[in-house]
Amino acid sequence: EGAGGDDAAKKRRLSDEQAQFLEMSFRKERKLETPRKVQLAAELGLDTKQVAVWFQNRRARYKSKLIEEEFSKLRAAHDAVVVHNCRLEAEVQCNSPTG
Repeated sequence: EGAGGDDAAKKRRLSDEQAQFLEMSFRKERKLETPRKVQLAAELGLDTKQVAVWFQNRRARYKSKLIEEEFSKLRAAHDAVVVHNCRLEAEVQCNSPTG
């Protein structure tokens, strides 16, 4: 096989402990400077590239979650405005001379 096959063989899933440690680190700092990245990789027995990619993916998931939460808030606000608008329209209909 070529180099791609060798790389694929090296790729492995993080252990629960490694994932928990990275998650804890992410809560403290969203972006890592190189020395911290190297330190984390050494502590966890990972490549610095693995740590960098994990943080990049985690930031993307974090941003996605924030966007979803904001969307939910906006949806709720929109729904409340629509309900209020319907009530106002009904009130106008009831109070109009033709209604």
